[in-house]
Amino acid sequence: MGMAQGANYRVYESCNGCPQSFSFQAMINRMVGDGVFIISNSWSSCENQVTAATATSLATVVQNAAAIGVSVFTATGDNGPFCPASNNQFAPNVINFPSDAPYGIAVGEPPCR
Repeated sequence: MGMAQGANYRVYESCNGCPQSFSFQAMINRMVGDGVFIISNSWSSCENQVTAATATSLATVVQNAAAIGVSVFTATGDNGPFCPASNNQFAPNVINFPSDAPYGIAVGEPPCR
């Protein structure tokens, strides 16, 4: 992991399908509670595969973090304007969640093909 000389960093880990206590929202809240002020995230899902309740919940967590000066950077995905669907197929023009969260910062990536 590359980092600036003298920087401190922490690694937080969760999983897809974990219980709510290990959700992405809970992890961000834990980071904020631990005093982390810059969050860099590469986890994502296709926006069309996320419930409105999940999207709203995470948007609120990111907004609350931003309100106290915490920056949340999220990768936009590895496939440009496409989101992995199934059977090696890609859904066109579907953004990766949570890079679309208001008050978050989306970090673009070139397609990896």
